[in-house]
Amino acid sequence: MTRRQLALIILTVVAVCAVIALLVALVVRPGATSPQPPLTSSYPKSSLPPLERLDALPVKGRAPKTGYDRALFGIPWSDDVTVEGGHNYCDTRTDILRRDLGAVMPDSGCAVASGVLKDPYTGKTVIYHQVPEEFSPIQIDHVVPLLDAWQKGAQVWDDLTRRNFANDPINLQTTTAAANQQKGSSDAATWLPANDAYRCTYATRIVEVKARYRLWVTEDEREALEGILRQCGKPIAPSSVGTTTSRPTVTYRAPAPPTTTHPRCYRNVKGVCVPLPSDAPYPPRGANALCTDGSYSFSDHRRGSCARHGGVHAWLD
Repeated sequence: MTRRQLALIILTVVAVCAVIALLVALVVRPGATSPQPPLTSSYPKSSLPPLERLDALPVKGRAPKTGYDRALFGIPWSDDVTVEGGHNYCDTRTDILRRDLGAVMPDSGCAVASGVLKDPYTGKTVIYHQVPEEFSPIQIDHVVPLLDAWQKGAQVWDDLTRRNFANDPINLQTTTAAANQQKGSSDAATWLPANDAYRCTYATRIVEVKARYRLWVTEDEREALEGILRQCGKPIAPSSVGTTTSRPTVTYRAPAPPTTTHPRCYRNVKGVCVPLPSDAPYPPRGANALCTDGSYSFSDHRRGSCARHGGVHAWLD
């Protein structure tokens, strides 16, 4: 074989390798050449009313936390999922930021350089600029927290189902870091968004997520969700928190602040001052019964209100 023939073979091999490398780059990394389109939906709409979906959910006690580890739900914001946005070569956090932020300025590929969040949980507007996640003023909330799911059915899931749950857009919502940290792993029985106008949507999303993943609810959680959903569509009382007219609304009567003469008194809508136990927290909005153990019921006078909390101490409306 002559030198000329050897050089020709080498040049041919190099050219073939270059073509293969280019094809691999185009097929495997499309996100590197053009931004990915934002997700188109926040959560699916069921043909059944939310209350009917709620009635179909099993009611059980909360399982222990034994064995829970965040790592069981996969690498945070993994793209290796089969739900909407999976395998689009952008991590889930970026997908949700592109969906939830307004006036988005995309960076190269998937990244979001800046945007404006109209936070549905608080009613506040937050300006976002790209910073490391731990320093960001906004965070992504799991509407149904991972620990809550673990204690209500997720312990028996396989790895893919857990990854899907942790990255499913129907279960993710951008909010302020403060609101997300305040919520923690709470369910609807112990935490609700400060923005009353969003509570109906929030409760509906919880029901949709739990129905999709066949999770159960506790009795207290079911009672809280039912109390909210029964008020959906009614006019909302004036509030200092901003509202969004395009979202479903829910009525909650804001209690009057305690008076200096009777600080442990709740004045209900009939003007009657209802005395409270000295160690009871101030009534949350929407509560219509104070239980004997100091907790509150959102049951709308349903039979069995406060049954697991020593009975009704006083009706608040």
